[in-house]
Amino acid sequence: MASSWRRRFLSTVFCFIAAQCLDPFEARADDIPLPKAYVALIASTKALLASSDEFSDMQRTTERLKVIRIEFATKLRAAAGTSKFQLNGLSDERKLLCDPRVSRLTTLAQSNYLKSLLSQLDETSKQTKPDGLLSAVKLLFAKYSIDGSAKALDPAMLSALGDRTRGRCEQDIKGFDVAYYGIEIKPTLAAGPTESTKEAESTESIKEESFPGLAALGPLGVLIDTFLSTIEPVIIGAAAIVDEAKREQAVQEFLNSPTNQANLKKYGEQIGAAASRFNWDKRLERAGQFVEGVRLLQTNEIDLSKIDECKNLNGASLPRADSGAPNAAFMLCWKKAWAQLEPLVLSTLKAGADYDQLADAGDSATALNGFKKVTSDLSAISNNAITDPAVLWSFVTQVLTFATTVQTAFSQENRDKLHKAIDAVVKSQ
Repeated sequence: MASSWRRRFLSTVFCFIAAQCLDPFEARADDIPLPKAYVALIASTKALLASSDEFSDMQRTTERLKVIRIEFATKLRAAAGTSKFQLNGLSDERKLLCDPRVSRLTTLAQSNYLKSLLSQLDETSKQTKPDGLLSAVKLLFAKYSIDGSAKALDPAMLSALGDRTRGRCEQDIKGFDVAYYGIEIKPTLAAGPTESTKEAESTESIKEESFPGLAALGPLGVLIDTFLSTIEPVIIGAAAIVDEAKREQAVQEFLNSPTNQANLKKYGEQIGAAASRFNWDKRLERAGQFVEGVRLLQTNEIDLSKIDECKNLNGASLPRADSGAPNAAFMLCWKKAWAQLEPLVLSTLKAGADYDQLADAGDSATALNGFKKVTSDLSAISNNAITDPAVLWSFVTQVLTFATTVQTAFSQENRDKLHKAIDAVVKSQ
C-alpha cells in the first residue's frame, strides 16, 4: 500500500515538473506584463536608425568610390597582360563631388523625420507623477500632440534644396583657385576677374541674405568666444553677487552703455567677417584638393606589364570559375593593380569628405549675419523687451548650429575618425 502510494506521488511530481519544463512559457505567459505596443514601435525604429548610421555617414564617400571602381574595373576588363590604361572616362569633378551631396539629402531628411518623431513620442509617452495638488491640476488640463508632418520630405522642397546644394558645390569648383593656389588661374595677359570669380564673389559674399533652412546648417565658435570674452568681466563680477536683481542690473548697465554696445557690435562683426572669409577659403581649398585628386586619377597610367599577377590576363577570354565566381586571372590582377591606385583614391575621397563637412554648414556668412540680427537692438535685449522673442532665438539657434558644425569640421579628432572610416571602406573592398 505504502509502495503504491509512493509511486503515485512520485509520478504526479514528475508529471508536474515535466509539464513545467516542456512548456514553461505557456505556464507563465499570463504572469509577464508586456509593454504597450507603441513601445515596440519606438524600440524597433531606434534600432533601425542605429543600423543606418554608418550608411548615412558614409553614403557620399561610398557613391564616389563606386564610380571610381566601376571605371577601373571596366578598363581592366578590356585589357591584356601587357596593356597600359588610364581612368580617362572617369566622371568629371562636378558629378563626383556634387551629385552624392544631392542624393544624400533624401536620406538625411528621412532620418531627421524619424528622429523627430521618436523624440516627440519619447517625451509624450513619459509618465509624470504629480508631487502635489498644483502639479496634479496641471496634468488634468495638459494637452499633448505629436507633429507628424513631413514637410522636409516634400519632393518640391527636396528638389529646391538639391538645386541650391548643387549650385553652391559647382560654384566652389569654379572659384577655388585663389583660395587653393593663392592666385587666380587665367591667361597671363587677361585683365580683370573671370566670370567664375565674379559669380563666386556674388554667390558667397559677406552680406546679409536669406538664411538656409536649419536642417542644412552646421556650427560656430569664434563669434561666441568674442561675445563671451567681451562681457566676461561683468559676468564674473556679477556671479559674486547673491541677489538676482543686482546681477540683472549689472548686465543691464553693461548692455545699456552706448560704448559697450558699439564695441560689442564692432569687434564681433570684424572677427565674424574674418572668420567667414576663413571658413569659405577653407571650403574652397578642400574643393581644390578633390578636383586635383580627380585629375590625377584620370591621368595616372597603370602599366599591367610591370605587374606579375596580370601576365595571364586576357580581356577577350574571361571564363568564370566552376563555382560561378569571376575569372581568377582578372581577380588577381585587379587586386594588385588597384593597390597602385588606392593611395590616390584614399586622398581624393578624404578631401571630398572634408569638403562635405564644411559645405554642410551652409553659407559661411551665416554666423556673422545671425550675430548682426541678434545684436541689432542691444537695448531691447538688456531690458528683455524683445518684440518677437521667437525670431530672436531662431537667429541664435542658427548661429549656434553653424558654430557647432564648423567646430566639428575643423576638429582633428573628428577628421581622424572620418578618415579612418574611409580607410576601412576603401581597404575592405
